Amino acid sequence: AGVQKRIARLAGMKNFKRRNLSDSFVEIYDLLDSDGNKVYRWRVRDIDNNIILSATTDYPTPNYAENELYLVILKIIETSQDTIDAAFESPILDNMEIGNFYVRISDMGKYSFDVINKEEPDYSTDYIIARQYLYFSTPETFKKSMVDLIDFFIEVFTEEGMFLIEHILLRPD
Repeated sequence: AGVQKRIARLAGMKNFKRRNLSDSFVEIYDLLDSDGNKVYRWRVRDIDNNIILSATTDYPTPNYAENELYLVILKIIETSQDTIDAAFESPILDNMEIGNFYVRISDMGKYSFDVINKEEPDYSTDYIIARQYLYFSTPETFKKSMVDLIDFFIEVFTEEGMFLIEHILLRPD
C-alpha cells in the first residue's frame, strides 16, 4: 500500500517490501545438556538455508539466547571492511584478531573464524560468542567469507518491517 511505503520511508526503513511473518534466518532451538536440563542455542541460516553462524554457549531461556544473538550481530557489524582489508595486507596467523573476528587455522591449513566480544577477557567463556563451522582453503576465500557475513547482516538480515492491517472488524464502532 502507498501509505505503508510512505511511512516506511519517513521512518528510515530500508526494506519495506512484503515479508512472510513466519520466515526467519534465526533458529532458537532447545536440547538437553549433559545433566539432563533443557537449554537453548541459536543458529543463523543464510538465504540458501545453510548454517552460517552458531552459538557457542547453552542458555537457560530463549530470551538469553536471543540477547546473545543480538550482541553477536552488533559485533559483526562493528567490524568494517577497511579493518579486514588492512589485516589481509600481512600474512594471516592463527589466533589473530581481525576486528571482532578471531582467526582459527586448522592443522590442515584451512581457515575459519569465531566472533569475539573484546570487552571480556580472552580466558573467559564469554570471549568467543559465536562460531562459524565452515572452513576455507585460501586466504582470499576466507576474507570473502568475512566480508560476505558482514554484508549479509547489514543488507539482507533484518528484524524490522512494517505490516499494514486493513480489516473492517478493526474499525472503531
